[in-house]
Parts: sequence; structure tokens; C-alpha cells
Amino acid sequence: KEMHEQPMALRSTIAGRLHGDELRIEELAPVLDAIARADRIELVACGTAGYAASVGAYALQQWAGIPARWTIGSEFRYSPPPLDERALVIAVTQSGETADTLAPVRLARERGCTVIAVTNTVGSAITRDSDAVLFLQAGPEIAVVATKTFVTQVTTLVMLAAAIAKARGRLDPATERELVHGLRALPDAAEQALEMAAPARDLARRYVNAKGFMFVGRGITYPVALEGAL
Repeated sequence: KEMHEQPMALRSTIAGRLHGDELRIEELAPVLDAIARADRIELVACGTAGYAASVGAYALQQWAGIPARWTIGSEFRYSPPPLDERALVIAVTQSGETADTLAPVRLARERGCTVIAVTNTVGSAITRDSDAVLFLQAGPEIAVVATKTFVTQVTTLVMLAAAIAKARGRLDPATERELVHGLRALPDAAEQALEMAAPARDLARRYVNAKGFMFVGRGITYPVALEGAL
């Protein structure tokens, strides 16, 4: 059910954020000054959200030209990076209530960092501890395995990375136009992917008794391989 809602979830995620050939993330208005002065970006998340965050970090470094990395929330508190008002922290959590993500966010705020939350849940704890919030707008995720929420986390983080690059004067119009057109094509691409359900079932039946699987990826497909293994 959740997998088949991915095209609709993607349409909701990009709704109101694409205008003609332009990307506009109006939720970032309160933190534009912090984005301009940031000299590094720390993404914090756990599990599936962490794999999505690694895609965000990759996109931020590529487009914004600013050091960006992701850290598992449970490790962030015990070995925190240098944190001050020039560090921008992006917290990713589907529920908005993940304890191992909330604790690092509160530490970052104590150190003077600006916090942007990426979450699916309106009114959750993370929304109260952040300076700006980007909602996935994906609808409730009932499955234990993240499906539409992983896809919309990646999509939202890609849009966020591009918006940060644009705010810092690092996103040229041609790249922005190409990205916007690609984002608009995503829901239809997801529908085409779902048409592969039949061969996927055949492969599952063939390999259901295998003793192990290896997922291989590099660059931006590495976190996808990690999510598949999870």
C-alpha cells in the first residue's frame, strides 16, 4: 500500500515548491541569514533517515560548495563536532519524535547553531526545537520498512540542498531549470517503476531461499544500497 502511494506522495512533496523553472522553499525565510553565514553543515538522523541524509550531504557539497556530512544521531552527542553559530544543523526524522535525533538537536541549539528540521509529522517534538521546518507532506507511513517516506526524504533534502546553494549564489539558472524539470518528472517515473512489480515478484520467488545478499553502490547510490540491505 505504502509503496503504491509513492507517486502521490512525491506530487505532494514538490507541491508549492516548484514555480515555472524556479525552486522556491518559502519555509527557509526565517533562516536565510544563517544559511548565508554558515561555514559547514551537519546532518543528523538515524536509520533510514540517515541514509537519506547522506544523499543530502552529497548534494550540498556538490551544489553549495560547503563542507557537509551526516552523523548517526546516537553518536552525535558523544563525539560532537565543533558547533557554533556558523554551523547549520539539518535534522531528519520521519516521526519527528526520534529520541536519538532530538538530543543532538538540543545540544546544537545550546551551542548556538541554527536548526532546520525535515520531518513528516506536523506538531511533533522536532518542530518545536527547530528554527525552520520542511514537511515531507507524504501522509502517514504505516509500514515498518520506510517506503514513501524514504523517497520523499531524499526528494525534500535534494530540494533543500538546491535552495541552500541558490541562497548562497551557487546554483546557476541552467542547473536549477534542469533540477526542477527532473523533480516534476519524478511522480511519473515512480509510476513506471511500480510497473516492474511483476518481475520483482518473480525474482523474489527465485531467490527467497538464498543465504545472503550483497548490495553494491557508490556515490549517490551507496545510501540506496544501504537502505536496500536494511
